[in-house]
Amino acid sequence: MNSQWLRTYSKFIKLIPYEEARSLGDCLRNLEKENIINHNFLLLYGNGTLLTSEKLNTLFSVHNENIRQDRNCIMTLVYRQLNSNHFEHPSYTDDQHVFVLRDNNTHRVYDYSNEYLDKYKISLDLFKQPNITMEILYCTLDCRLAICSPDVLHLFQDNFDFLTINEFVQGVLFETKITGHTIYSHLYETGYFLSVHNLRLYMKATFDILRRWSYPLVPEIISSMDKQLFSIVTTLVSSQIKLNDSDVSFYNISYPIIYDKHNIYKQGDIKLDRLSNIEQDVFIGHNSQILSGVYLRRSCIGQNCIIGKNTQIINSILWNHVQIGENCIIKNSIICNNVLIRNNVQIDKECMLCENVIIGTNVHLNQRMIIIASNFITSTGIIDEIEIIKNDDISISSENVKCSNSKQRSNSTSSSEKFINSSNEEIIVSNSDLVGIDGFGKELIFNSVHDGQAENFEDTDNDEDDDSEDDDKNQLNAFDAWGYRIERRENRGSSVISDDDFQEEVIRTLKRAYKKNLKPNNIIDELNILKPTYNVSPTEFEQSIIRAIFLLPLENQIANPEQLNYWNTLKLTMDKISQTILKNYMKITNEQAQMLLLNEIDLICLEYIQLIGVYIANILMYLYDNDVIDEQWILKWYENKQEKIKNNQLIIKLEEEIYYDKLKQFVEWLQNAESDV
Repeated sequence: MNSQWLRTYSKFIKLIPYEEARSLGDCLRNLEKENIINHNFLLLYGNGTLLTSEKLNTLFSVHNENIRQDRNCIMTLVYRQLNSNHFEHPSYTDDQHVFVLRDNNTHRVYDYSNEYLDKYKISLDLFKQPNITMEILYCTLDCRLAICSPDVLHLFQDNFDFLTINEFVQGVLFETKITGHTIYSHLYETGYFLSVHNLRLYMKATFDILRRWSYPLVPEIISSMDKQLFSIVTTLVSSQIKLNDSDVSFYNISYPIIYDKHNIYKQGDIKLDRLSNIEQDVFIGHNSQILSGVYLRRSCIGQNCIIGKNTQIINSILWNHVQIGENCIIKNSIICNNVLIRNNVQIDKECMLCENVIIGTNVHLNQRMIIIASNFITSTGIIDEIEIIKNDDISISSENVKCSNSKQRSNSTSSSEKFINSSNEEIIVSNSDLVGIDGFGKELIFNSVHDGQAENFEDTDNDEDDDSEDDDKNQLNAFDAWGYRIERRENRGSSVISDDDFQEEVIRTLKRAYKKNLKPNNIIDELNILKPTYNVSPTEFEQSIIRAIFLLPLENQIANPEQLNYWNTLKLTMDKISQTILKNYMKITNEQAQMLLLNEIDLICLEYIQLIGVYIANILMYLYDNDVIDEQWILKWYENKQEKIKNNQLIIKLEEEIYYDKLKQFVEWLQNAESDV
């Protein structure tokens, strides 16, 4: 086969291990330290692999042209245009959302977000730029690919809070401390691109290859390339690079692949019963046996597999050495090496059975379950950024596992349930409940990790496992291994936010303003526009703004791991935006507005005493020193509270004593300061 895809070129691969790395930013900082890269480079990021039919070397020319027109350009992001109904496109999973605002002529990026939001707000200042035609990329597939200049490494080295590319891009665009650099984008209109970073996209990539959508990356051509590729890989084997059996099997070039009609591929010698039904888009590996009555459609069967009689396999991937019994049904699932599935098993869509798992007779696994057989799991990819429930006593719910013998299931869970990080990645589930009496395996349960702050801001000292606060990671952790949105366990950021739609909108506005360094006057204009939209009263409007300001530091994307308590974070937001907003709405000469401010602060502090209330003296001192609130209103408000306490109209609870003690200390200081003047 005379294809340019079969040409070989001299290659040099150098591995640079960095065991201390916990993020892409750490790796790039290490590369800068090693002084290895001194020219433009291609960066593939986002826990994935890019499958494409295009030659990527042309991207360097695109990036060089951007630099020629703009010497400040340090990065070119790569996207693929999708059709208008991209939300239904199979390449577009829940974790693929990206918003890009760029110049239609130069393709310079002016606004960027990978957050999953129903609405995106654009600063009006961007439309004041001269000679710019703004364009929103709303039907794009993020290839998770960028062409970078060496300055990217320098900026990562100088800014240790950058952990991901997404955070880096937002930092370059919005942070004033690193101004002077620009980022551009390149949009492919044609060609096959798929960033494989979750299990759903892994399956799609496999089936795209079988359906030849990725041509020339199709099985028979890939097989022809294997010999050359395998020779390259084997020359690199060292103490750091070692091929396991599955790698050698993948590069097995001893068995040619026959391409038949209906996209059916047969590798080497296979045993195919005449009464089996191989419909379309099927790959069958060498030495596999397909027995009578088997139905296969859009599936990949590895080498040395045995499929029992009357079994149906649809939209699934089987690795090597898999044995499946009779009368089984497997849909949209991944079966790894050396898995045994006994008779009469039903596996619903999007399950994954890891190596050496045994599924017992008559077991029914509901959708989206991951079954493991080992207490140890290699920490790679998405597993690095999730937490896993470990509970030795937990029983699987009847909603998740069913058996045909209608055995009674226990729905109780142990009160000793604990959350641990990925250093001990396992969950123990009763084998008999999960995989049957004659099975072997346990379920791996993914739970999203949040900002890493402890329940009390004061208890986060020296916790190196809880120092990741970046937006990109928060968003990634909102999805499971299949790319679906998962429910977060209770977190401070969302639990303290009111269900009121308007208040949530105010918090989103303030959060975006804080992150993007918007001018306070522009924020005030946006807030004023929101008021008629949500049809709130003037009092409700002001109450929501006050609550949003004082709850803003609890937001996952605002809280700073370097600041060890709520007060330090609040002071940052106050200095940056909130102080000006309060002065605008809570006029210091307006008694009604001042009392409203104090009452709302009082309610928030009493609602979150240990988190916010203990800092009441700091809060009032700051507002007093910055002329947000006047001492006469503080004293009058405090006297009214004391009068209510005296008349038993207000009862102080035991847990509230610390709040009132600190409030009293501040008022006494304020009275003494007034008398000294």
